[in-house]
Amino acid sequence: MPEYESVNSEASAASDLESLSGINSSPKIAASSDVRPADNTCSQTDSSKGIVVLATNNADGVRKRDKKAFCFFCNTGQSQVVRHWITKHRREPEVMQLMSLKGVAKRQAMTRLRNLGNHAHNCAVLTAGVGEFVVTYRPKEPTSAHQYVPCETCLGYLTRKELWRHRCPLKKTKTKGRVAEKASLLLPTPSGLMPELNRLISGMLDPDIKLIIRNDVIIKKYAGKLLQSHSWEQRSYIRSQLSLIARFLKEMRKKSCSLSLKGCIDPTLFLDVVQAVKTMCGFHQESRAYETPTSALKVGHILRKCAKLVKTEGILARDKATIENADYFAELCETEWKEEVSSNAHKTLRQRRRNRVDLVPLSEDVTKLHTFLHKELERNVTVLQNADSTDAAKKQSWRELSITVLAQLITFNRRRQGEVSKMKVGDYLHRKKPDTSSDACHALNTVEAGLCKIFTRVEVEGKRGRTVPVLLQQNTEAALQLLHAKRVECGIRTDNQYVFAMPHSDNYFRGCDALREVRERCGAQYPLRLKSTALRRQVATLCQILNLKENELDLLAQYMGHDISVHRNFYRLPDDTMQSAILSKIFLSMEDGSLTTQRGTTLEQLLVQTPTNNLCE
Repeated sequence: MPEYESVNSEASAASDLESLSGINSSPKIAASSDVRPADNTCSQTDSSKGIVVLATNNADGVRKRDKKAFCFFCNTGQSQVVRHWITKHRREPEVMQLMSLKGVAKRQAMTRLRNLGNHAHNCAVLTAGVGEFVVTYRPKEPTSAHQYVPCETCLGYLTRKELWRHRCPLKKTKTKGRVAEKASLLLPTPSGLMPELNRLISGMLDPDIKLIIRNDVIIKKYAGKLLQSHSWEQRSYIRSQLSLIARFLKEMRKKSCSLSLKGCIDPTLFLDVVQAVKTMCGFHQESRAYETPTSALKVGHILRKCAKLVKTEGILARDKATIENADYFAELCETEWKEEVSSNAHKTLRQRRRNRVDLVPLSEDVTKLHTFLHKELERNVTVLQNADSTDAAKKQSWRELSITVLAQLITFNRRRQGEVSKMKVGDYLHRKKPDTSSDACHALNTVEAGLCKIFTRVEVEGKRGRTVPVLLQQNTEAALQLLHAKRVECGIRTDNQYVFAMPHSDNYFRGCDALREVRERCGAQYPLRLKSTALRRQVATLCQILNLKENELDLLAQYMGHDISVHRNFYRLPDDTMQSAILSKIFLSMEDGSLTTQRGTTLEQLLVQTPTNNLCE
């Protein structure tokens, strides 16, 4: 892909230049153009909408120059778009500037203006759901218009999988990061997301923030982009993003009450934007520190994305001033935001991280929590199974049993709370036990083979789409069966797909709320340490005491749902414990001169003379 993209764009530009002079394409340019991917003889239609992805009519190796580009000024398809500009739109400022350029600068200006017209046309097609979709390289295989995204700089349309290889003719360096995700912000927001958007906004609590979001066009478009790329289960994250940018706009309106987010995307207001972010995030000029540094970083990312949405709106409206303002503002964010905001925010985070003490739960507290959960489970199962219990008592027991089982699964499996909370009924119904007749089970000892018969395995979706297991004990599985059997009787809606569903709602009980409720009642000495993240850290760090082998560490990391490098870097015994208790023995031995007399000993066997003059091992 990298070999032919830049060549093809220059060849196309050269062809347009020659057409103005009435000169045929040279053999050299034709040969360069043939490097492009093979084309098909038919157009491909989007099955979900009436959008046609234009394909070439090349056949038997014969190149037919019938590719059309849409004019930015009149939105008509032209096979010789440069000639069309000069004959029909020569008084436009862009065309006049184009005619004054020469060489590489002229070819780049032609490429940008051509792609600008195609992008405006494609956005209109996507909004209407009907029309011809123009791409940089017409496809060979059947494809959909939704597989294409524009380059952020030149606006040429390429497939999502190939965009990262694109060598933009208007930019010397390649774009870093998730290029396809960033490029998708330049596409229009589907109108079919409005019901979900209204439902999302109506669930927010702050009336002022809700009003700002409802009345601002760019914020609603940004919300639509978030709904496209995230599932409805992540609505809390989407609401937090919208609330953050709405709070920023509320701060900006203290200077101008009629200001919109589109009006903020202006290079002349960049310093006001920076000051509003600092005020909102509690920046202290003396210490150069933020009260909420993460909010300052997030606002910067959101503003860059909103600048692309403003640019798309300007392209659709053929508003050159809006396009330039968005480009200049995005460039200021790239060059100045780090020094103005991000550097001090990252410094604040580093200082807090260095002074933070990460405490894992005590084993005694975890034991108390498990004992309490088992008792609560038995009590609520008895009430729920009792035929004499009232409907109100059964509904209350169903809720308490759901919270108890949810907390039990999180603590026993050391799973992330969100993974267990979002367990679907379909996942639960497909639970299974290990196949004891397989060759792998024959290699297990008697105890391990017995454990395979006891535990049931449910596979759920984990972080980054990984499939992670949840092990069910016998009493927990029986409780889940009871919960499933009593769903309708206890007021659970039939369209609620979650195992731990809230009555009369399509939502679910959150694992963090369940843990918070039970840890205060279990009698733990340090209840605040009983969190899902701290419990995961506990099992990963204490397993170092077992001196696990490499394959056993890989197995544990896979079960925990993260990479082995993450396990080693972030889930180890605290550095202060390791350094004070183990590595300090080396320096004590060097201090008293006994290190050279203990050649061949390990750190565990090393004898040291402690400051209290007692010989310890």
